[in-house]
Amino acid sequence: MDQDESGSDVPMSDGVIPQIERYCDKYLYNVLASSTLDDVMASMVEKSAKPTGNLYAVMCNERFYSQFGNAMKGDYRFNTPNDASFLYSKEAGKVKVGAEFDSYTVQGNTVSFNLEA
Repeated sequence: MDQDESGSDVPMSDGVIPQIERYCDKYLYNVLASSTLDDVMASMVEKSAKPTGNLYAVMCNERFYSQFGNAMKGDYRFNTPNDASFLYSKEAGKVKVGAEFDSYTVQGNTVSFNLEA
């Protein structure tokens, strides 16, 4: 057993890499799509205690955050109105079009993406 500077025993366990690998999977993609996110969510749910109601947080860089936004803009399957009216609002005589996507919900589970500064 190892001991620290004060002579106390340091408990032994798996290192950080084996611990992470036990709970993580790797996904490769060329263009991020909602189907990839569906697969990732299914993998996370398999390792969770309950099948629905989970909230996952992901820290991501600017590139992934942009790819996530593009994937969500390109996937209008959640858009009930045919004219995409949920994407615009009218203020002071101007029309703003667009949205900031920061979370994704599927099958009762949500993943929230936080842009790391």
